Amino acid sequence: MRKILFLSLLLMVLSQISVCAQRDSGVVPFEDRLWYGAGLTGNFFGNGITSNVQVGIAPMVGYKLTDNLSFGPRISALVSFYKTQFVAGQIERINPMDWSVGLFSRYRIAREFFAQAEYAFQNEAFIFTDASGLRVDREVNNAFWIGGGYSARLGNQLGLEMSLNYYLNQPFDDFRNPLNYRFGINYRF
Repeated sequence: MRKILFLSLLLMVLSQISVCAQRDSGVVPFEDRLWYGAGLTGNFFGNGITSNVQVGIAPMVGYKLTDNLSFGPRISALVSFYKTQFVAGQIERINPMDWSVGLFSRYRIAREFFAQAEYAFQNEAFIFTDASGLRVDREVNNAFWIGGGYSARLGNQLGLEMSLNYYLNQPFDDFRNPLNYRFGINYRF
């Protein structure tokens, strides 16, 4: 099912490229078809023993095939500042970084609303404790996301956006929420 969905999305993008190539003489310069965006992350959670502050950024560049359809690269980095106090009183800190790199396709349904599909190669850090203290285990996977969002204009070319995305191929043993909430800014979207 997921492969069929991904192949359908790919065919949609390729057909739009074909339509763009067949358009009449109005050639738009490459740089005028680009738009830019960045998602910003800030999380904090903790209790009396453990705390974790997370800070991240996810820049993206979109190329407009048509006024409504665009695609491009997206990267992200998320740093965790994790601190815990053990029973014996010692305090340990660890600062792992999650990162991903991928491609997205975005379709503007209306002026404010869009649908998005995304592939990402993800490298995630998972913090755990063992007899010798804090440790990091890494998981690498290929992720497929699908979702939609809202983009509000702030003037002529700047905008704010929020989106809700679903992790289509989340590993069976991963009990995190497959929904991902994103907030960011965009320029010329």
